[in-house]
Formats: sequence, C-alpha cells, structure tokens
Amino acid sequence: MSTTTVAPRLPANVTLPVPTSRVPRPFSWLQPAHSLSSTALRGLGDLRELTADSAALLTRGLVEFSLHDGRTLNLVAQRRSPSVSVLNRRRRAARLWIIAILNGQCDEETTRAVTRSWLRQLAGTGPDPKLAVDAGRRFLEYLRGAFTALLFDSSAPNLVPQARALSALEGVLAVHLHAIDALAES
Repeated sequence: MSTTTVAPRLPANVTLPVPTSRVPRPFSWLQPAHSLSSTALRGLGDLRELTADSAALLTRGLVEFSLHDGRTLNLVAQRRSPSVSVLNRRRRAARLWIIAILNGQCDEETTRAVTRSWLRQLAGTGPDPKLAVDAGRRFLEYLRGAFTALLFDSSAPNLVPQARALSALEGVLAVHLHAIDALAES
C-alpha cells in the first residue's frame, strides 16, 4: 500500500499574491562590538588550532572574492586580469587581515590598519577609505562564512571547540565591523 500525499487545492476564488520584488530573508548579521567578550577570548586558541592550516586558502578566497565583488556582469571586463602588483597588494592585505583575525588582534593599531589600509587595497578604491566601507562589510560577511565553513567542515563527537572558535571569530569580526562603521560615520 503506497502512501502518497496530495497538496491541498485552493478554492477558485482565492489567489495568492505575486511578489513584485525580492524580499530579503532574515539573516543573522554581525553586530558591532567595542571589544572582545570573555567568551570570545577563551575561544581564540580553538580558532587558531582549527583554522590556522587554512590561512592560505582563506587568503586566496578573499582575494578572489575581492576581485569579483565590484565587477559587473560585462564579459569583456571579466576577461581582463588585474596586474601582478594589484594582486600582490591584495594578497598581502588579505593575508595580514586573516592573520590578525586568527591572532584575535582588536587593538587600535589593527583596526586602523583594517580601515585605512587593508580594506582600501582589497576593494581597490584608492586613497579615500570611506569608499571601501560597503565592500568592507561584504568582505567581513565573506570571511565569516568561509571561517565558519572551515570550522564545521567535518563531524566531531564534541562541537564545543568549534562553538568556542565561532564565538571568537564573531567577536573579532564584530570589533573590526565597529571600526568600519566608525569610519563610515566620520
């Protein structure tokens, strides 16, 4: 005996509304923070242990994301590759930012480097750091997703280290987001 379910039919006089625009789904965006919480501080060791081997992979991914982030769908523009010096600057900025995240660096010097140097180089916006603010937010969310994927890429009998590492990651990124938001307001 087979058990099949049939979707209920709507009455003839009922019509469903047709969406006229795309409605964004709710998403857990990072909230800016002034400093690391004690929970985030406890998870920094786990974050380094679980993702330090993938720093080169994260760097390549962030550089690739930064190259395609600002491009339009114009096929001619996508075929032109950036110069070697542009790639090297972006690689260096991405590597330094990822190392700062892994080390849990949230001091004033690091947040200044994020907002005044690394984001500008990754976004390719030139000397005005305020032009890199929107791209910086997208880069933060990209890094959040990439790190999270690395943390939970395999099953484990105990997920407490991954949860502590995720807390540390989100804490560090929240402090960096606060610096980016402060730059936008200045």
